Amino acid sequence: MARAGRRDAPIDREASPVHAFLDDLRQLRGERALKELRPRVHLTEGTISRRLNPETGLPDLGFVRAYVETYGGDFTHWEARFQEVAAASALRSDALRDSPTMAPATAPAPAADVPRQALPPETAANLPDSLARRLRVSLRRPRVVLTVAFLVLAGTGVTAWLADGEATPSASTTPEPLAQQCRTDWAPMPQASVYVMPCIRRDTNGVTITTKVKAIPKSGFPGEVTVWLWLMDQDPKMINKRTFQLTRNQSTLRRCRIHLDNGDQVKPCGPFTLAPPAKDGVYTTSSSARINDSVYPPGWDAPGFAGTQGGSLIWNGKEAG
Repeated sequence: MARAGRRDAPIDREASPVHAFLDDLRQLRGERALKELRPRVHLTEGTISRRLNPETGLPDLGFVRAYVETYGGDFTHWEARFQEVAAASALRSDALRDSPTMAPATAPAPAADVPRQALPPETAANLPDSLARRLRVSLRRPRVVLTVAFLVLAGTGVTAWLADGEATPSASTTPEPLAQQCRTDWAPMPQASVYVMPCIRRDTNGVTITTKVKAIPKSGFPGEVTVWLWLMDQDPKMINKRTFQLTRNQSTLRRCRIHLDNGDQVKPCGPFTLAPPAKDGVYTTSSSARINDSVYPPGWDAPGFAGTQGGSLIWNGKEAG
């Protein structure tokens, strides 16, 4: 965590279960000061900040309880999260000890997604500036034509996500099916010992989202994992402001409990067909995965939580018919 008067440095929440947990704790605190916690833990702000640094590992449960209760969280929920993270961290540590060369062999990220600094590909792909660059590249692809008027419309804010009434659009606005757009590489999800590849497709009934899943072989086979996926509005203003909670809607959230038997097996979560978006824009499938099951992915309510994105789809109902 940053010292008072300075912005917090970003946490790569996909790096490990501990990173994701501490990033969620940061989101819980919001803009409130660390000094509010001092009477509960009897530590200096510098020591508290170090406890919240993922490089120092998972803080003890007593510290987490004091933190959560100070900043208005539900400790019952956070205690369950703590136990999940501790278990996942132990599994990951065992895997790293048995297989030091754990780095996944994935295809290189597209040039537009490579950041200026040497960050892990998945970290760079989920930073606001990289998401914005990916959006700009999608708009330059020759298979789509997008007017300036759409960009103005996409930045006006959040309106209704899905059309009211029947899921099937009228004949005058029914789009032709479009080939599935997927992430160009397998994104590692260390918290679940799997890779994910989110995909999106436009069809005659709306938008179809899918996430492909396979095990990270050197981590061992995870057995059962929960995979979540949802429709994400790639609105540039929301991405740049890190208001990712505005890019998603609970009505589009889907989840699967998937069993993987070996490292070569690939299984899909989906496909799920959603009603056509009521708002023109650029959309993608975003995904997350964990070993333990829950209705919502960890961090769902946090503004900084974006998940892992797949390919982009431009939805323009007026021109699609």
